[in-house]
This record gives sequence, structure tokens and C-alpha cells, in this order.
Amino acid sequence: MAYIEVRKTVLTEEKKKEYQNACPFAAIKMDEQGALYIDDNCRLCKLCLKFGPETFFLVEQGAELGASLDIKDLKTEKGDGILVFIELEDKKIHPVGLQLLSKAQELIEVRKQEIHAIILGSELEDYLAQINSYPAEKIVYYSHPDLKVFNLEAYTEIICSYVNEFRPAVLLFGATPLGRHLAPAVATRLKTGLTADCTALDLNPENELIQTRPAFGGNIMAEIKTPVARPQIATVRPNIFKAQNIETSQSEQENSNKPPSLEAKNLNLADFVKIDFEVYGENKHILTEKGKSDQLDLTQADKIVALGRGIKKQEDLKIAEKLAQLLGAQLAFSRPLVEAGWGSSIRQVGLSGRSVAPKLLITLGVSGSVQFLAGIKNAEFVISVNLDEKADIMKRADLALVGDLYEVLPELIEQLVQKKSEVGNDA
Repeated sequence: MAYIEVRKTVLTEEKKKEYQNACPFAAIKMDEQGALYIDDNCRLCKLCLKFGPETFFLVEQGAELGASLDIKDLKTEKGDGILVFIELEDKKIHPVGLQLLSKAQELIEVRKQEIHAIILGSELEDYLAQINSYPAEKIVYYSHPDLKVFNLEAYTEIICSYVNEFRPAVLLFGATPLGRHLAPAVATRLKTGLTADCTALDLNPENELIQTRPAFGGNIMAEIKTPVARPQIATVRPNIFKAQNIETSQSEQENSNKPPSLEAKNLNLADFVKIDFEVYGENKHILTEKGKSDQLDLTQADKIVALGRGIKKQEDLKIAEKLAQLLGAQLAFSRPLVEAGWGSSIRQVGLSGRSVAPKLLITLGVSGSVQFLAGIKNAEFVISVNLDEKADIMKRADLALVGDLYEVLPELIEQLVQKKSEVGNDA
């Protein structure tokens, strides 16, 4: 099997956008560090090899890649159980892993089976208490100093080894930058299917995973099954599902300081290809490093101010930024504003952007398309300002303000400033 990779080269922002716009399948994406990567939309048309030969290259992945692992044939074996990959970020467990464990608990109500969680990294003992109250019969963790930094080959090898042992019917990853790199590699090694960026998951009585994801630009929702190969692999965006804390005392913790899959083949993790430290920084968690920005990840923000087409001019963003600053909120954008170049793609909310779950969401001039509403379905309290009282966003809002945002916003800012001057910055 072949796939396209991106060389770690220095590119201007203009060149990056040129490459992204030239891909007919919108498969060239940019992560939070500004590095280009190829996502699951790639159809191997190889056009990028022609317009960017110095940046893109073809990798021919032969059958010998997985020969050392001796993966058993899972195609005729239905399997049982759900395995969830738990990702670490900034010295803590990424919320999407806990969200997937809670969703796995819902899925097995159709057919009772075991849930296992797998964690890879270094000095993991401190992390185990964080997931011990979540539904998992077994927490398998591979702790090794060389796993401190994400390494695609090593992570793939270890996960496939445990799949070979556990034989799960379902394997779930978060659709994070790391998960989007790791899940395709695991699926390729196991010769099974992968559905990316799922927005809903269901398990039928036959133990088939019904994977729902947007297609054709989000205009339809496709239901996908993997009828033969196992495990059925899916990636899910953060905040699509809620993490429900479920006290369990049955979780069994299994440690492997020397992963048996590696020890049996007498391999040394240090021999694997290392990441480019000049790009990601030494000892940083690859693909999840936030860089120098002081802004939080939008998916983990407690307060968000989201802007839509009701904003008439780019200069008018400053007044919305003032509101966000007063509230200690993150600024976000609907898709039209991002496409107009008014906002960053990592600040986009919706099916083609980020799914968010803030405690407070204020939308200004957002109409509320299906795609946008899907991205905010887990927001706790929504305040919407819109001239159209029949706009779809107003039906979703807990507090709907019918009016011109150019009149409402200055008044709101004035009241907030006055309140802060009365009671201090702790207001």
C-alpha cells in the first residue's frame, strides 16, 4: 500500500496555502504548529507530487512492513470487546480518551463485552488514577523512557501487538493531530478499515459498528460499516461525546516496562526513526505542542465568543475581541469568516472545524447552519445575538437576543467594564 508524506521543509505561509488550495480532495492540512500533513481525504491522485515535488513524496509500503509483528488474520474473526487509545497531552490525559471510554460504555449496552484502555508513554503511574473511575475492565500501559516522545513506528507496533492479543471488535482513537497520524498506520498494519472524524457511533446486535461522519462537504451524513475486517477502527473528534464519570473498582492495571511485542523481537526503541527536533522541539509531545501562543486549545475552552457573517468588516473584529478579553473567553469563527481569511482555521467551529463544549458560548451574527450546530451541541449555556429571530441558532440558544450586534455589543461591553470597575478584576 502507498501513501503520501510531507518532508519537514521550511515553507512560507503563502506556499502552504497554495499547496492546500491545489489539492482537489482538500487532503493537505496544517496542524497547530503550522506544519503540513496529509489526512484521510487523500485519494492518491498524486497531483501534489507534481506541483510540490520538493515537499511531497510517495511512500511505497510493502507487505514486509508488518512481517516482524506476525499479525494474525482478523478478517474472518468477528472479535469481541472495545479497545480505546488514551492520549497524553501536556502532562495530562487528553479529554477525548475519557470521552471515548464513556461512549464505549454506552455501546456495550447492546452487547455485553469488555472495554480495555491502552496508554503509551513514560512514567505513567501518575496518570492511572485519572481514568480509574471510568469504565474499563483493564488498563494496559506501556511505560518506557523512549516512549516519552511520540514515535509512529513504536506506537503502531505496540498497539498492533495488543490488538493481536486482545482481539477487539472495535478500536477507537481521538481525532487529534496525533490520533489522525496514528490510526491510519494501525489500520494499515492490521489490514482493516478506518472511518475518520466520526460524529456518532452505534453498535448493532451483530456487533457491527455503525460509524456516522459528514460527507460531500458536510451536506450529508454517511453511515459506514466495516463488514468483514476487524477491528473496526474509528477516530472521533474531541467533545463529540461527553465524559461520564462512572465509579468502577474492577479496573485491572497491567504494566509493561518492556513491551513484550518489542522484547520478543529483540528490538530497541532507540533504533526507530526519531522526530525532527528542529521542527517540534526536543522532548516535546509531537503534534500537540501549543507553541508560543498563550491561547488555550479551543476544544478545551470554558468560554467562547463565536462570530458569524453578521460581522460586516474585518476591522469590526476588534470589538468582539474586547468582549472576549473582558470575559476571559476564546474567540472563534464560523466557516464563512475563516474562508474569507478573517480568522484562523484552528479557531473554526463546526463539522469542518472544531467541536467545542464550553460552559458559556456567545454567538454574534451566527445563523446556525447544521454544520455549526453540530460543533456546539455539547455547549452548556448559549447566548445568541441575531437580527433574525427565526435563525436556527436562536432555537439552540438558552438566551436569544433579537437585535443588531452593533448595538447590543457596545452596550454589553460597557456594562462589563462598569461591573469590573465596581467589584474589581475578580468579577
